[in-house]
Amino acid sequence: MTPHAGVDETAISEMLGATEKLWGALLPYFLWVSNSPKKNALTLKESVGLVEAASESHEFLLVGYEDGGIISVSNTKLPFQGEAQAAEWWKP
Repeated sequence: MTPHAGVDETAISEMLGATEKLWGALLPYFLWVSNSPKKNALTLKESVGLVEAASESHEFLLVGYEDGGIISVSNTKLPFQGEAQAAEWWKP
């Protein structure tokens, strides 16, 4: 998967496949979901900061987690996040 390339929903399964090899590590794999393309390659830490500070509430990150799950990062609670609560412990 090429960083910052336009991808479809198959990118989620590709990202999860890559995360299975990294049990116990802070994972570098994430997807930035947005209506507009991002121009610069960013680290996870930079991306989290930008998404949390963004004026657009439709942008969010999907971050692979070591147990095979996904953490979603946004600046507001989005409909798919259900009963989600704020969490700072996982950040890089």
